[in-house]
Amino acid sequence: MILLRTVLRIKMFRQSCLQQRRECGPTDFIEIWAGCGNLTSAHVRLGLTCRRFDLAYSRKHACCTGTDLRLWIEEMTRLALEDLIWNGTQCSSFAMMSRSKSTRKPENQYYGDESTLIVRSGDEQAKVLSLVIVIALLTGVDWILEQPTSSVLPAMEPLQDVMAFSGGFKETMRLESFGAETRKRSRAKAADMQLDDKLTKGKFRGQP
Repeated sequence: MILLRTVLRIKMFRQSCLQQRRECGPTDFIEIWAGCGNLTSAHVRLGLTCRRFDLAYSRKHACCTGTDLRLWIEEMTRLALEDLIWNGTQCSSFAMMSRSKSTRKPENQYYGDESTLIVRSGDEQAKVLSLVIVIALLTGVDWILEQPTSSVLPAMEPLQDVMAFSGGFKETMRLESFGAETRKRSRAKAADMQLDDKLTKGKFRGQP
């Protein structure tokens, strides 16, 4: 019922905008788990009205409590059709380099060792992400999930079902396309800068 009311509220807000002959804004773009907010800055330069959320800005930007999550959803109600919400969900517990500590694998449905804080936090973020995408789908808002290619986040439930239902697709970007010295992808060429050393038992040591 809460989800239904949220979707209906968004639709009523848009209808009100149309009746008053004004734009549905004022938000065109939302970046959550925004980090330093480079994407938000780029959209602002395009003249769009944007919002960004991350714990780096405020403790009120956490997503795993009811009050903080409500702040995110409140802002989503101000998006018009085909506006964009970008999800830069924290990848630290989902990527290959943390697999020895997170123990995320098919046998445990990629939920991993939930006795550790980083895994529990990642699991909560996965559930919130699923909710955000569902609301976007039901209200005609475009969405993007940003993750490294080794991330197992898209394979977790309920997110896996949500993404399958969405009919979305995967696009792989190379960091070198944006001016970096490395390709930042799984199969680098010998001439590329080495970012890590592979140790025994599947462990890694990153270069400073």
